Amino acid sequence: MCSNRGIGKNGRIAWPYIKGDYEHYINLTSDVSDPGKKCVHIKGKVTWEETGLEEKSNPSVINVVISRSMNERPEYVEYIARSLDDAVQYVTSPPLCDQVEKIWVMGGEMVFKEAIGCTNCRRIYLTKIYRDFDADTFFPPFEDIYHEIETSDVLQDSGIKYQFLVFERSTISDRIRNYLKNK
Repeated sequence: MCSNRGIGKNGRIAWPYIKGDYEHYINLTSDVSDPGKKCVHIKGKVTWEETGLEEKSNPSVINVVISRSMNERPEYVEYIARSLDDAVQYVTSPPLCDQVEKIWVMGGEMVFKEAIGCTNCRRIYLTKIYRDFDADTFFPPFEDIYHEIETSDVLQDSGIKYQFLVFERSTISDRIRNYLKNK
């Protein structure tokens, strides 16, 4: 997300293509330790439509799209879910659950908002873009529920500085400690 929390403009990523960010994202969300397992990518309809063919057709990925308006299942989509709960229920139930190693929730704005509120969402992986771009889609607030656990060096590509950040869902004890520290 940009410093203004922007993540999209007109259904696309708000910033120009950043090769290092894309490669990090693909490697992170498609990597499995067990060759017999796969990753699940859960995306909103607009995010799915903007996904490139190479990513859509990745054989180590099971694609699930959240949409209330899609009636026909597009090529490379395993399932059309009506909500995040529906998507998670589908991929964690037999027989599919036996094939799944990791589940990634990958956007849009409402999908992210739902995921952040879901207690099963343990981590948030973000690329922080050190520049503001015009946006009409924004990453929802999460800082009251998650705390930063990992930060990469600041990188630069195509004149854009960026950094990879990882946040983890805070426990009640973490929240109390943080409250007392900031009091």
